[in-house]
Formats: sequence, structure tokens, C-alpha cells
Amino acid sequence: MEDLDMQITGIKLEKKMGYQEAVPKMPFLSFPDNYEIAVIPPFSGAMARFYVRKKGTKGRLSVYADFHDLLGFFNGPYWEVFPYQGDVFRCKIDEPEKLMKAIVEAVEDINK
Repeated sequence: MEDLDMQITGIKLEKKMGYQEAVPKMPFLSFPDNYEIAVIPPFSGAMARFYVRKKGTKGRLSVYADFHDLLGFFNGPYWEVFPYQGDVFRCKIDEPEKLMKAIVEAVEDINK
């Protein structure tokens, strides 16, 4: 019965957060060959979350997609990269080139 309750709760969350509507808006991202990505749960209201690092290193970035402005102010769906130049980087969900440029810059920065 507990498993069924979890499933029902999950379905309600999916509907409330608009997961199905978000899927076609998520761009494909092309990472350099020497990067590793760990997909993690989308906690705190994020739509998606992952860590990025260069293979063989310990430093990692946190990247998340926020479709509902629940985590930071951006006025629309956005990506956030942390850390980025001592702060955070944000760009629109539909700007994968800007996101990837920021990720590469930030990965290089944390591995200096």
C-alpha cells in the first residue's frame, strides 16, 4: 500500500509541476568527451538537476532547470550553473549554447 501511495503522490507532483509539458522544451546538450555527468533528483522545485565534472577530477558544478521561478528570480524558465565566476550563471531554457559555454568556462575555472 505504501508503494501505491508513493506512486499516487508522484503522479500528483508530475501534474502540478508540469513535467509532461516541460519534456519537449528541454534541449539536447552536447558535452565535451572528457566530461562526466551525474543525473540527480530534482529537489527544491527544480525540474531537472545534474552535476558536471571533468573526468578524473573532484571539482563539480551543479546545474538545474527551473521552469517555475521557484529557486531564483529569472522571469521565465531558466538554467542555473553554480559555481560560476564566484556567483551563479543563468540563461533561458531554450539557450543551450549559452548554457554549454558557461558550463565549459565554469568546469575549467574549478579545475585551475
